[in-house]
Amino acid sequence: MKLCIFGASGKTGVEVAILASKAGYSITACDIYKNPKLEGLKNLEFIEVSVLDSKAVSDAMKGADAVISELGVKIGSSEPVLSMGNKNIVSNMQKLKIKRLITQSAFGAADSWQSLPFYYKLIHKTLLGPMSKDKDIMEKIVASSGLDYTIIRPIRLTSGPAKGHYRAGHSIKFGLDPHISRKDVARFILDELKAKHYIRQAVTLTY
Repeated sequence: MKLCIFGASGKTGVEVAILASKAGYSITACDIYKNPKLEGLKNLEFIEVSVLDSKAVSDAMKGADAVISELGVKIGSSEPVLSMGNKNIVSNMQKLKIKRLITQSAFGAADSWQSLPFYYKLIHKTLLGPMSKDKDIMEKIVASSGLDYTIIRPIRLTSGPAKGHYRAGHSIKFGLDPHISRKDVARFILDELKAKHYIRQAVTLTY
C-alpha cells in the first residue's frame, strides 16, 4: 500500500511516517519543511508541499492508495490551514478517485464539544480559539466528502513513549488527566487503515 502523509514533519505526522516505514509501506511524506527524523527512512520520498497549493497537493498524492492528514498550526495562528488544506486534499482525492482518508482533528471539535471537560473548554476558548473553529470547519468538509474517511480526535497529545494500548470509541469517560502519546495515535492510524472499524465516523482516542 502506498500512503501519502500531509503534515509528515509535524510531531504526530513524523511518528506515523516512522511506523509506516517500519511496516513496509511506500510513503510520500509531504510538508513545507523536512523533519530530520524522516532522514533514512525506508520506502519514503519527501516532497516539499504547501497544502494550500491545490495542484501541488494533487501531484503529491498521485498513485496513493490512502491519504493521512496530520496538518497542524502553531498556537495563536489564525491561518485556516486545517480547513483549506483538507479542502484541497478532499477535492483532489475525489478527482483522483482515492477513497481512504484518515484526518486528525481533536477532541472538542464539532459535536464532541459538549463532552469536553470544563477546564479544557477554557483552554480551547482562551488559547485555541481560531484553531478550534478551523477544526470544526475541517470536520464538516471531510464528513461531507463522500470518501471513506475516519476523523480521529485524540485528547491532549503527549510526546511520551507508546504504551501499546489505548481506548478508542465514541462515548468515553475521562479521568482527571486524559491524554495519549503521539506514538500510540500513529499506531491507531496504521491499525485503522487495515481494520476499517471507523469508516465515515469520528473516533475519540485516549488512555
